[in-house]
Amino acid sequence: MRSYEEAIRKVGGIDLQILGIGRNGHIGFNEPTSSLASRTRLKVLSQETIDDNAKSFSPGEESPRCAITMGIGTILEARKGILLAAGAAKAAAALQNPLKVRCIRSFCLCLAIASRGHIYRR
Repeated sequence: MRSYEEAIRKVGGIDLQILGIGRNGHIGFNEPTSSLASRTRLKVLSQETIDDNAKSFSPGEESPRCAITMGIGTILEARKGILLAAGAAKAAAALQNPLKVRCIRSFCLCLAIASRGHIYRR
């Protein structure tokens, strides 16, 4: 996973980071308790995320319990970012009070508002 981080550095970083948000506020597979300094790594998923992902698998097929994810520290180094929220529950997670910095998605929203991003609502 270090080679992934090294490859990003070698090409000059990430210009545009496109992310999805989960119902519990996870970004990528960084659960809300993930470190804001985290890098690409193997991450154990919360039961809520496992249950949500089960819809993407055939009946009887087990949903993954862990995933490789780009860390929040890496994500925040991108020059621009887009946060996608598909469905009402995910949209609510994305637009929840951005002052709750403990949650990763809220921290990213605060950073986007304060520095270089825009929030578009449809």
